[in-house]
Amino acid sequence: MSYQPDELQEILSIYKAETEEHLQKLNEGLLSLEKAPRRTETIEEIFREAHSLKGAARMIGFEPVEKIAHGLEDLFSQARKGELDFQRHVFDVIFVALDAISKLTAGWLENPGAPSPQVDDLLERIRAVRASPAGIPAVAAPPVPTAATLPAASTMTPPTAPTAASTAAQAPSLPIAKPAERSGDDHVAPASETGVRQIEETIRVTTQKLDDLMNQIGEILVTRIKFDERLAEIRVIERQIEQFQGVWATVRRRAAQAGDLWAVREIGDRVARLQDDIRHLATGFNEDTLRMTLVSGELQDSINRVRMLPLSALFNLFPRLLRDIARQEGKEVELQIEGAQAQLDKKIIEELKDPLTHLLRNALDHGIEKPEVRLSAGKRPVGHLKLSATQKASSVVIEIEDDGAGIDLERVRALALRRGFATDAELQEMTDQQILGLVFRPGFSTKGMITDLSGRGVGLDVVLTNIERMKGTITVASVPGRGSTFSIRLPITLATTQALLVKVSGQTFAIPLAAVEVIGEVGLDQVTSVESREAVLIEGVPTALVRLHEILHLKETSARMEAGDKMPVVVLGSTEERVAFLVDELLGEHEIVVKGFGAPLRRVRNVSGATIAGDGAIVLILNVFDLIKASQKVRGLWLADKRRAEAGLRAKSRVLVVDDSVTTRLLEKGILENNGYEVALAVDGVDALEKLANGNFDLVVSDVEMPRMNGFEFTRRLRREEAHRELPVILVTSLSSEEDKKTGVEAGADAYIVKGAFDQGNLIATIRQLL
Repeated sequence: MSYQPDELQEILSIYKAETEEHLQKLNEGLLSLEKAPRRTETIEEIFREAHSLKGAARMIGFEPVEKIAHGLEDLFSQARKGELDFQRHVFDVIFVALDAISKLTAGWLENPGAPSPQVDDLLERIRAVRASPAGIPAVAAPPVPTAATLPAASTMTPPTAPTAASTAAQAPSLPIAKPAERSGDDHVAPASETGVRQIEETIRVTTQKLDDLMNQIGEILVTRIKFDERLAEIRVIERQIEQFQGVWATVRRRAAQAGDLWAVREIGDRVARLQDDIRHLATGFNEDTLRMTLVSGELQDSINRVRMLPLSALFNLFPRLLRDIARQEGKEVELQIEGAQAQLDKKIIEELKDPLTHLLRNALDHGIEKPEVRLSAGKRPVGHLKLSATQKASSVVIEIEDDGAGIDLERVRALALRRGFATDAELQEMTDQQILGLVFRPGFSTKGMITDLSGRGVGLDVVLTNIERMKGTITVASVPGRGSTFSIRLPITLATTQALLVKVSGQTFAIPLAAVEVIGEVGLDQVTSVESREAVLIEGVPTALVRLHEILHLKETSARMEAGDKMPVVVLGSTEERVAFLVDELLGEHEIVVKGFGAPLRRVRNVSGATIAGDGAIVLILNVFDLIKASQKVRGLWLADKRRAEAGLRAKSRVLVVDDSVTTRLLEKGILENNGYEVALAVDGVDALEKLANGNFDLVVSDVEMPRMNGFEFTRRLRREEAHRELPVILVTSLSSEEDKKTGVEAGADAYIVKGAFDQGNLIATIRQLL
């Protein structure tokens, strides 16, 4: 029977989806059998899958796959009869066969007219297993699958993909998937009141058609926003008429006094009728807008749901991947999957396959130790990997957690210094989170040996690039000896998104809300400096402060910040850093339709796309990652310089800050420098004594709880030395009891400030009083 090209293409598409479904179920069943080899129901299931796989290949005339599937079917039939034990070498042969089917199918579908490849060697292996099921020599372990050899994410289909039973029952026809015949299939709808199982009919639709529908929905959403704008304009006219009525009442009183009321009454009546008409128009327009909002919202949700796939379509690919990697590396690992029912846009799932593959391979290769190493460290010999997903509002958070060796921060620092990613001074000022973020730099790898799994400096930088392309974020947390956790936050769909609209230099911009961590205001008295960068304290952590118009190369806003004024600030976060951006005005949160740029504007710095506002204006959507990278190059102390100038301060005194916490040291250093003091840093009492012996200081600000020498002992040592007996000392500590304060005074401290009630104004006032 001959087919038209479009019919043949549809038939091949159905066959491909069906084959991948059978292969996935076979992989899942075999992985289950490795843990419990004698589960009869699982053996029955994989036998049926092999039979269906054979039938589908036979229907389209793909002889190599038909032969392999037939061999597996015979092997599973032997297992059903109890004549085959599922030993390690048996699984190896079967997995090699499944990989061969996957590769053969992909190659043949790309070129259906190509000669059929030979599979005699593989068939001979299968026959050898059947002939000597308990004693043949083990075959070589199958090659570790890569992202490329996993089933293509672009072909993942929802549970409504056709089954072998439906395809084998008739010759291929038009692209309509027939109802499933197998019980338990996800096609089956709930039983009706009569007890008859209702079968849902399905039809295959290309994703391009769904994309076209989504684009049209986007236009409806823009129109809906315009309706809201028009309604607001009508409300303004309504208020203006109400105000006019008040003025008209005054005119009418004066006309009555002059004895001329006819014209006044006529105009008043017409205005009243106009007011009624406007109210009626506003009411009707409001009802129409609400109905349009409801209908368009439901339509948008419906199309979104059609595009959605459960993450299980992707997550179920990984047990087999990790099984083969563990075998090759001589490791043991158990994979725990949670939240696979969470749903994402099909396009995002397609793009997510490579990043998750990289992360899972790295977790097993870099993180999970070999069994003997784990036992010596007091751990179970079997490593634990957890892949989980949690749906949160309009986003999904995916986490990959392992209980392996964790990331060695000191090794990361050393490698970053050796590779030139950062200077020694920059590394000293970085937080642990910023240090961890370096592992996403291109060419970064802590692996000592290059293998086919990792260690080539390729992987995590690719992960970051792919996640950024999907408008997502990724962070890493690690505890040495206990493991690491990579967290990915992604929008549910890329077609629309929630955004924060801001105004900068007279222009409106959209910032994806998923990247916004904090929204607030900042004043001059809250600004500090860290390493020649403006900073503000956000949730107790010094955060770089940058004016957004500088990054976007726009003219400086006319609104200047004066003492006592506050400016809106938006804190954005990425993998390595978070930055507070000053804007002119916050315009609120809105749902926007994301429009990408075509050639030649596919990559525009600081911009990821555009949307259309309700008034028809084009609003650029900012690229958060570009903004943060660009902010790292901004140096200058505009607010701090302005504050010092207003206070009339001069750098006259040198202050030594002593604290073992890098965050506290940098925070206090920024506060003091902003107020005109020269600052040096020491990490504990011993280090401070050395600094004092080699330099002159006018005052010391010290913590109490520090290694080697605490603040109390440090102060006592100073008071015993003639050169420092009168040197002012301020203790800034979290120790708040009266006994601790008494100890500080007895040690010789001039002031005692509790961190829990820490106020930079109080610190500066105390310093000025002592100096």
